[in-house]
Amino acid sequence: MKVENCSNCERVIGKLEPAYVFHGNVVCQNCYQKLTDTEGKQIQAAVKKPIKAKAKTVPPQTKAKGEQQLEIDRRLVSNRIAELKGESAKGAKFLDGGWVCLILAILIGIINYTATDRMRGIDINIIPLWIVVILSIVGICAIPLWLGATLLSIVALWRGRILGGIILLIACFLVLSIVVALVITGGPLSVPTSSNLLQTTIDKANKGDSSAEAQIVNRRFSAIFGDTADSAGKFADTFSRATGRSETDVKRWMAGFAQFYLATGMPRERVTTMSESLVRMAESLARSGGFDVEGVMEAFRGAIAGDTMGLIQYGVVITETMMRGEGLACGLNKDVSAWTDAEKAQVWFNVILYETIQVELDTGKKTERDTGASGLK
Repeated sequence: MKVENCSNCERVIGKLEPAYVFHGNVVCQNCYQKLTDTEGKQIQAAVKKPIKAKAKTVPPQTKAKGEQQLEIDRRLVSNRIAELKGESAKGAKFLDGGWVCLILAILIGIINYTATDRMRGIDINIIPLWIVVILSIVGICAIPLWLGATLLSIVALWRGRILGGIILLIACFLVLSIVVALVITGGPLSVPTSSNLLQTTIDKANKGDSSAEAQIVNRRFSAIFGDTADSAGKFADTFSRATGRSETDVKRWMAGFAQFYLATGMPRERVTTMSESLVRMAESLARSGGFDVEGVMEAFRGAIAGDTMGLIQYGVVITETMMRGEGLACGLNKDVSAWTDAEKAQVWFNVILYETIQVELDTGKKTERDTGASGLK
């Protein structure tokens, strides 16, 4: 039997002793126990000891590039924030400008139309032309101011001021709707506006009308109508605004008719009513036939005094037979020569109005026939 020596202590392993193999080496029992115990302790110590991760080394160039990119990103963000702040600031300026324009337009409109409304009760001829010109220019300025406010509200929306821009835009259209509603319904903003006053003033200036003449007409008007001057003046004011005629002209026409009727002994209230009716009828005849109103008024003044030749050119023909028939209808069963001046004036008045109405009706029917024949609608 071959004798084995211990590879660790080199002791001869006896024949009866067990031999052990440790990592491919033959060792004795004692060395085997020592070696296995030592190896076990080393394994346990290695398990308990924490494993340290090896730090990854970043190249300096890579680190520098990352810091540069971070700095670039930071600057881009800062610039974008600054741009947004700048755009917001610009939007706020546009918004403020829009509100200023809208408020100015509202104030100018209120001042202009308040002044114009107060001027309605005053004869246009006694208002200085420079006042009317200033009111017209100021009133016109309200329009571009409103347009500017509307455009600035849209720009503010584009610049990011969403809520403020929408509110301003709604306010602009609300103001517009109020103005349109007042004009349509005949409120304080209905005609005459300052532009109408300006045009009327220029027209009257071209005709040689003056404030001195207006004052003379007003004094004559008050003297003729006396205690009915207030009601007659209201009619003249309403009629002039409805027809666009000068109030001075209307008063002059009324005073001419009234002066004649008062001389016949008619009561003043009746004279006032008849004067208003004649002015209204003469204006209607002039408009329906396209005649000059001054010519028609002159023809009416002659007709109430018995001279009806002037009415013939306007299609109104009055005969003595018509006068007699109207006199009988009025209960005058006596000869025409026995009529009083008041009775004659009343009969002439009735016939003039009746025949004028007939002429207007015939003119309207002729117009309708001509329109139908020509195929116009």
